[in-house]
Amino acid sequence: MKLAGGVEYTTYSDRPQATTSLNIGSVGSRFQAYHYTREVKSAYVETLLPLVGPAMNVPFVRKLELNLSGRYDGYNDFGSTTNPKFALNWQINDSLKVRGNVARSFVAPPMSTVGSNGQGTARTTATRSSVSGSFQVPLARYPSAALIPACATAVTVCAFNTTAVPGMIITGVNPNLVPQTGRSWSGGIDFKPTFRPDLTLSATYWHTELHGGVTSPIPALALNSTGFASLLTIYPNGATPAQVAAFAGSRPQLGSLPAPIYFSYDYRNQNALNLWVEGIDAEIRYSPQLSWGSISQRSRHNVQDAVRSAGWQRQSRLQRSEHDRLQLDVPFGAVRFARRRRHAGRPLRRHRLCQLHGPLLGLVEHGDQPGGGQRGPRSGGRRRSYWLVRHGRRTSLVQPGAFLKGTQVFLDVTNLFDRNPPFVNRNSSTQGYGYDSFLTSPIGRVFTVGVRGKF
Repeated sequence: MKLAGGVEYTTYSDRPQATTSLNIGSVGSRFQAYHYTREVKSAYVETLLPLVGPAMNVPFVRKLELNLSGRYDGYNDFGSTTNPKFALNWQINDSLKVRGNVARSFVAPPMSTVGSNGQGTARTTATRSSVSGSFQVPLARYPSAALIPACATAVTVCAFNTTAVPGMIITGVNPNLVPQTGRSWSGGIDFKPTFRPDLTLSATYWHTELHGGVTSPIPALALNSTGFASLLTIYPNGATPAQVAAFAGSRPQLGSLPAPIYFSYDYRNQNALNLWVEGIDAEIRYSPQLSWGSISQRSRHNVQDAVRSAGWQRQSRLQRSEHDRLQLDVPFGAVRFARRRRHAGRPLRRHRLCQLHGPLLGLVEHGDQPGGGQRGPRSGGRRRSYWLVRHGRRTSLVQPGAFLKGTQVFLDVTNLFDRNPPFVNRNSSTQGYGYDSFLTSPIGRVFTVGVRGKF
């Protein structure tokens, strides 16, 4: 049995500042400065329970392990939540393993979408020019729209946010947002043949749900939803100054408001997005161990179906993607750093490398006996290189390999074959230009070179 746990305390602080033009004259501008804060207290625990072991000789069950974990998060602005996770690993034999897990998650809305006491830099009152294009209002859902003069002859829908039917729109933070929640589960198989232990074949079926995701519902979709019908308010005879003031509040105004104002729309962030994504991952990993290091080649193929629902419309799309990754690791232990030469009877020498600051002083070369006598020219002694290191008032000799033990040089290549994401007929700053940003990435081949080590 294994048990692990821990506690966390995290504070977030953001101080956005912005100067925005009001578009109402040469001196029409406003400076905004806010302070967003959040405190999170967390605790987590995880245990691994071995239910069946090899010594029990259970047929078709070489090993059976249950993994239980849980996390508690307490937010000063959204309350507390507890999210568990259950996982089961069934090792059938030395080569085949079946696994599965179920989990629940909780995500607080970003501070920039909640603001400070309902205030934020993106909090504005706008005219139709700030929202791209007009939108169609169904008269069956909004019968009062037929009383607007420009809509008198409309049959089923009327075009809003036009010069004939102008209005005002508020944007920005929403203090009424609630946390986003999620659920996920997966099941899979791993095959690692005993005759080729550096080869692993895996297949996983997974399902993920997001409920109440934060987004700004566009009118074209929200108006067909019963849950978000209240975002649009219609004034058939034009809004009164009191109605305009009540809707706009203290938000800065971006441009002169039209007259008359026939509608108002709340374009603030809402808990509007529900997302279901499921798919199958198939992966081949080959990681041979070589005398000078290791190479890991991984090829993953994914087929997934995403269903989005924002309370107004369900959209489903089948998506295929391929990911290839190459990783090369070379440990410093595979390289010989100490120089070995025959001792020629010369006295101890110190080579100055450069002007160094800190404990590292330089490089020293001497025979096999650093602290004592040196061997003669015929004794067969070997010369070695040491780092001269200072520890407080003491100075000691350390071989270079001691510094570099456990250190690796690595090369990592993702999207090895530089594949483009599947084309999707879309032109959106939030959902992707020609691809689905929820499911794929437009980033091509990426090389990463670095050094990693343990201290």
